[in-house]
Amino acid sequence: MLIPEPEYPAVADYPAEGPYSADADKAYKAFRDELASVEGWEDQGEREGVQLWRKPHDPEVRPWFRLVLLLNLPFELTNLPRTPSNAPLSFSTLFLATIQLPGLRKRWDSRMQMGHMLARYSRTFYEFYSELKGVSWLVYPRFLVAVTKTYREGGVGSEINLIQTSVEDPSIGEQAGKTRATLYFGGWQLKPQGDDLAVTYVVRIALNGSIPMALVNQIAVETPLCTGHARDVFNSVGHAPYVIVDAARGHSESGIIFQHEFFSDPTAGTSADERKYSCAFTTSNTTPVEFEFAYDQKRMFPGGVDASVVGEGVSLEVDEKEAKVLVKVEGGREGLVKITIQKKVQ
Repeated sequence: MLIPEPEYPAVADYPAEGPYSADADKAYKAFRDELASVEGWEDQGEREGVQLWRKPHDPEVRPWFRLVLLLNLPFELTNLPRTPSNAPLSFSTLFLATIQLPGLRKRWDSRMQMGHMLARYSRTFYEFYSELKGVSWLVYPRFLVAVTKTYREGGVGSEINLIQTSVEDPSIGEQAGKTRATLYFGGWQLKPQGDDLAVTYVVRIALNGSIPMALVNQIAVETPLCTGHARDVFNSVGHAPYVIVDAARGHSESGIIFQHEFFSDPTAGTSADERKYSCAFTTSNTTPVEFEFAYDQKRMFPGGVDASVVGEGVSLEVDEKEAKVLVKVEGGREGLVKITIQKKVQ
């Protein structure tokens, strides 16, 4: 059974709590409980600059594993992108823009096969489908039906928590040649510490099915080390363009319904150096709306960007000095808008 990607994943009453808000909140609480103490966790030492901890699995619910990684990114970021009211975007916000989009995730997570959105409840809460690669012929690929939600602890420059957890969606059946995995929770804590960012990743997942214990242990180590690879991608490639809305400057999301965000997939036949971001949204506003995209001019787009829009009544303005793309939407227009931001052709 092929799981199609909806053209318009945003729900009719967007923004909405959706049917899985309680699932996300439960997973968030479990994640925060694990962050509160290392009791029961075994120190596995440091690997590839990542501090690894492991909580032994219960053999009665084999196979599942839980791991926590403590990661610091001890490098300086100068000239951070700023909001329209001149407040710098937080380090945590920029790293979040590296770990979310599937096209970027494939650059640091070797187990990810594909992923797409099923339903969008807000800009920071949506349901998704993803597939994880198998291990040779011994282990079938796994698939997940889950939600992801972003929780912010405080205002600008504060801690961000990204939570994912499996949900029971009756519209998604079993998949031929694949085994459904159960993600109890996977969580990222992005916590600014001075000029650095402390990144903690905790995951508890049941891969289900029959898997040799040696392969379970292999996957258990590979999974958290992907976090270190995310750090490496952030250092070398940078972050994807990020939507910023500043009420202090009259910016607003009223009447803007975000549908999709994509980043070029290096495994889909495109060049590994292709860097293309696209965003699709629908509008139903009666008054003009403005918002911006902040882009990474240091690593992602050092030579500048080309920005384009498909849709009537919408204009773009690239500010290379501030590394921003300003979007202006006329009042009274309706329909789909597609924006593309990519590496400038020299």
